[in-house]
Amino acid sequence: MNISQQFLWPLAGVLLGWLLSAISGGWKSRVERRKLIGRVLSKLLVLSGDVYVLKSASDQFKDLSDGPIQYEKLRQRLYLKHFIKPMEKYQDLLLLATILSDYYPFEAMQLQSTLHLLMKAGDANLEATSNNKEAYIRLLSMHEVGIEMCDKGLTRIVSTLALKHGLGTRLKLWMYMRKKRRYMPKNSEFLRTFSKDTIDAIRDRAQ
Repeated sequence: MNISQQFLWPLAGVLLGWLLSAISGGWKSRVERRKLIGRVLSKLLVLSGDVYVLKSASDQFKDLSDGPIQYEKLRQRLYLKHFIKPMEKYQDLLLLATILSDYYPFEAMQLQSTLHLLMKAGDANLEATSNNKEAYIRLLSMHEVGIEMCDKGLTRIVSTLALKHGLGTRLKLWMYMRKKRRYMPKNSEFLRTFSKDTIDAIRDRAQ
C-alpha cells in the first residue's frame, strides 16, 4: 500500500462517519420537530373548540337576555368559568410557542400574539357602559371583532402546522373540520337550550 492509500482509507472512514452522523442527527431533529408540532396542534384544536363554544354561547345569551346589563353579567360569568381554563392551558401553550420558535419563528410569533389577544379579550370588562345601550353595543362589537380575528388566526396557524406535520395530518384536519361543521346545527340547539335554562335560573333567583 502506498502512502496516498494509507491516508485515503482513514479519511474516507472519517467522512463516512461524519455523513452518517449528519443523516442520523437530521432524522432525529425531524422526529423531534414533528412531535412538537403534534403537541401544539392537539392543544390548539382544543383551544379553538373553546373559542367556538364561547362565541356561540355568547350569541345565545345575547338573543335571550333582557338587555345589556343582564347580558354583560352573563358574558362575564361565561368568560370567568370557561375562558382558557385552567390558566395552565394558556401558560403551557406559551411555553410550546417559545420552543416552536426554534423551528418556525413566524408561526410561533403569530401564536404568541393570538394568545395574548385572547387573554386580553378574556379580561375585558364592559360593565361600566352596560347602562348606556349605544356605547355598550359599540364596545361589544369591537370586542367581538377581536375574538373573531383571534379565531381566524388560530384556524390559520392550525392549518399551517398541520401541513408542516405532514400531508396525512392535513387531510385528517380537513376531515375533522368537515365533521365539526356537520354537527354545528345540533351543537347550536344544545347551546340555545343551555343558555335559556341558565337565564331562567338567574331570573328565578332574582325574584
